[in-house]
Amino acid sequence: SLVVKRKQPFTKAILHALLIATDKGSLDLTVPAVAAAFRAFVATLRQTGMRKSELALGAGVKFTRALAVRANLQWCLRGIIYSDPPPDLLRHPRMGDYAILVPPPSKADPYGEVWGALPIYLHYSPTEPDAAFNHLATLELTVPAVGQQRHMVPLISADNKQPLAAGQLDRMLQLILGRVVGKANASKYSWHSARIYLACSLLAAGASVAQIQALCRWQTEDSLRVYARLNPGSYNALLTRAASADVLSVSVASLPPLSSELAIRQLLGLSLVDALAASA
Repeated sequence: SLVVKRKQPFTKAILHALLIATDKGSLDLTVPAVAAAFRAFVATLRQTGMRKSELALGAGVKFTRALAVRANLQWCLRGIIYSDPPPDLLRHPRMGDYAILVPPPSKADPYGEVWGALPIYLHYSPTEPDAAFNHLATLELTVPAVGQQRHMVPLISADNKQPLAAGQLDRMLQLILGRVVGKANASKYSWHSARIYLACSLLAAGASVAQIQALCRWQTEDSLRVYARLNPGSYNALLTRAASADVLSVSVASLPPLSSELAIRQLLGLSLVDALAASA
């Protein structure tokens, strides 16, 4: 009874099922704008490890800058960085194009002082249809936001007014999972499973502990040094290797700390390296 029961990581098959779902429930995924927002949400979690609270509105919470807005997203297309991406270029991306996503303030960085200046690079790949680049581009084309509007509308929204609600997303996840893995297994997963999936796939792809903590945005001195050196090309190389990794072969217990355990160790004066060495 003392064993901590953690959510399981998504698999690539589960994530793909979420990205092609057309179910009707708390969200109607037969409506193009709703489907575009939902799929952009799933794909972004899959490749960035962002928390649900950074993209979706919790119960009783007002829309604030703690949520990502469309201005957090820029596009490097044909070597030029756009705040307002030309629709034709988004419809016909080429190798070398990528999205630039700046993380909003989060519980690990409430004032955006650390991660706000260190963007996430999401590259286009013609062989990776589930990539966040594709689904964010579809959202831009389906629910466009231009100019100053980009600073005022949520990044993930079906109407450019309200973010998707966390409760709606939770119910939709359980509905789709009930069909894909069965109701008995659906409770083993939550949206945090996407964050665990990214960490697991990076580990399986050979990323170092510091690189995993950098891409998943946990604060340690080592991870910040690694993150600061990641340019768009090396960032893409890590995510590309992670996309082909087998999550089923990775034990969650072998990952670096994914919760407040890290903060406790820091309060005790233990670095991540010391803590891992002590537990070896």
